[in-house]
Amino acid sequence: MSEIDHAAALKHKAWWQKKIAAENLSMESANKDFANMAGMLRRYYESIAQPDPPYPYPYPYHRISLKDRHKAESRKLEIPVDWITEKWFAPGAFDGTNDEARDILLISVETGCRQSEICDLPPEAIVLDHPIPHLRLRFEEGENRRECIDPLKTCSCYKGERSHE
Repeated sequence: MSEIDHAAALKHKAWWQKKIAAENLSMESANKDFANMAGMLRRYYESIAQPDPPYPYPYPYHRISLKDRHKAESRKLEIPVDWITEKWFAPGAFDGTNDEARDILLISVETGCRQSEICDLPPEAIVLDHPIPHLRLRFEEGENRRECIDPLKTCSCYKGERSHE
């Protein structure tokens, strides 16, 4: 592991750049590979009780990524409010759906939470006796323990609370 330094990460990046150009691949594949390598190294150093690798950089893959400067920024399209109102809030719209699935969908629409976040909520995370009823999304310990791969990147919702306003 000690041979994997920032220079090795830069060589890995150059290898991906050549591969992408030659095979017309997506840069997202390379970035996923970089993230996997960074995670593997981080977990390795944590497992030997060394919080940071012995390099001048925080981690060998720190700031290693590829970005297509010519690609237009894109954003997922939002579901039009009229469509939601007509389809989901229409009388009888959920007649064939069980109560739990309907509630999860409606909470998701109201809060922006993912369905998996809502399904896994312990009872104490649902706060109804507050001026603004809300959900507490955070790491739980004990019986209601929840796992997230990387709360700073993958599960940004865990940074605080999402309110139902």
